[in-house]
Amino acid sequence: MAAKRHRTIGGRIVAVVFASVLLAVASATIMSLWMQATHQIANRKASIEGVGIVLASAIGDHMSHGHADHVRDVLRSIARLADVSYAAAATPDGKIFAALGTATFLESDLGVGDASTLALLRAGSMPVAVDVINSGGKVGKIIVIADLSGLRASLLSALLWTLMAALAAAILGIAVALRLQRRITQPIVSLTEAMRHIRSVRDYTTKVENLSDDETGMLVDSFNAMMAEINLRDDQLEKLAYFDPLTGVGNRRRFHEDVQQLVGSGKPVAVVLVDLDNFKQVNDTFGHTTGDALLMEIAALLQREAPAGAKLTRMGGDEFAILLPDSKTRKRPTQRLRPSPRR
Repeated sequence: MAAKRHRTIGGRIVAVVFASVLLAVASATIMSLWMQATHQIANRKASIEGVGIVLASAIGDHMSHGHADHVRDVLRSIARLADVSYAAAATPDGKIFAALGTATFLESDLGVGDASTLALLRAGSMPVAVDVINSGGKVGKIIVIADLSGLRASLLSALLWTLMAALAAAILGIAVALRLQRRITQPIVSLTEAMRHIRSVRDYTTKVENLSDDETGMLVDSFNAMMAEINLRDDQLEKLAYFDPLTGVGNRRRFHEDVQQLVGSGKPVAVVLVDLDNFKQVNDTFGHTTGDALLMEIAALLQREAPAGAKLTRMGGDEFAILLPDSKTRKRPTQRLRPSPRR
């Protein structure tokens, strides 16, 4: 089974920051450019329509009397406007009466001025039509086609610069994100390494250095506090498992494990068994509290008098055992256990 690949938190942070900055900068700039283009197209249309209305009033009589040359002279005024590629006067049935420039369009195209900004930019031109009124009746229309290729080129250039600026901002965001992700992920990496160490060697005294004062620092502090509690609990459990709770010396389980360890090492070992005579009478006469106090005093006495390296355990009740792993004490193991008489 193939090993599962883990994506790092740092890599995800960098990817999110890069995508977010790039998308935010590009979206904001594109929206600004779009609004600017829409505004410019609307202004261009309004300007052409205003001039067309003025000229329409000037050519009404000429169109009614069929003076195409006079109409053409008037159209030259509107053709002088910037980015106007075609100007024409048409009869009500759509036939061209007089024209300047060349253009191909359909009758339905005359409504493109109300089309979306995207459609106008894609076509690269904007047809505008103004009715010619004479004596209260419609005698034709002025058709003007404005060239939007310059506006489209400027928008594309601005879009290119926008994308480059967005990319630069995203790269800067990555630099900031790398520093941020190291600050965030370094404590997590340290915690991961510490947990692996604990799992492998069962060392619950392991601590992680806290280098942060934010949420990750709180996480490290909580981990260290948890390890301290676990270590304290293990110490308490070990004491319950291997030590007598009354006297504080080793118990029967500790005695057996110590014997197995010493015997397995091949070193000589001596065992001294200590049994208190008539201890039951002490409990019966003076009570268990006094008996417990006597056991603690005897355990302390045996620990003081036992030779160095000796291991004292309470086997149960009034029985004690002393392990003497020293070969020299093996010859006379009880010599030092005989306290001198008190005066």
